[in-house]
Amino acid sequence: MTVDPDGVVSEPEMVSQGVVGDEFVYSCFRICINLGESGSIHTAWVATYGTLSEWHYRSFDDGAWQEEELIPGGGGGVAFNLYEDPLGMVHFSENGYCYWSRLEEGVWEGMTICTTYPIWWEPGGGWVSGDDDGNIFHIWTWGRAGEVTYRQHYGTDWSDEYQLTTGHDDPTGNGPWNNEGRVVADKDGLAVALWMDTKPQLGWYEIFMCRQIME
Repeated sequence: MTVDPDGVVSEPEMVSQGVVGDEFVYSCFRICINLGESGSIHTAWVATYGTLSEWHYRSFDDGAWQEEELIPGGGGGVAFNLYEDPLGMVHFSENGYCYWSRLEEGVWEGMTICTTYPIWWEPGGGWVSGDDDGNIFHIWTWGRAGEVTYRQHYGTDWSDEYQLTTGHDDPTGNGPWNNEGRVVADKDGLAVALWMDTKPQLGWYEIFMCRQIME
């Protein structure tokens, strides 16, 4: 919505109604939104068709909503994030370890599985961000058990995986766990990661931070 200087709120505008022709097709939930440096607004949501769940995407450019697009192969995970880099490319992460990039209108590259680690629990807390040079930062957590894991995409190549936490990989989920991994670039273009961790006191979350150090 928009609010003008006099405090008048615009009327709601339907972004997706789940109707094709005269037929109701899907319902929408799990919405994410990102404002890119270009001024474009990006949004994605899960569309459910009975038992089938897919990710849909739509952008707001030049004062108008563009055509709705399907992000192919997505399963509607709980954790997700959209990000437009300084070069205008859109990046999307689902459940942390699944990654797509939008090469141009209607064209998505992915799904890329960004981990080689065994999945004890469904990953969560996925986040994708980047720096002013177009490098992409990707972080995710291992749900209730496991580690906070980080990768960086340098131009066209993914870096190795880096585990930012240790001592959590308990497949029963009864040990310490972590959640809500987030990453941004600082003024020097280095990654700064935050996450919630119960390792100090099981059942109580503490917040931890790790900053990328370039050799």
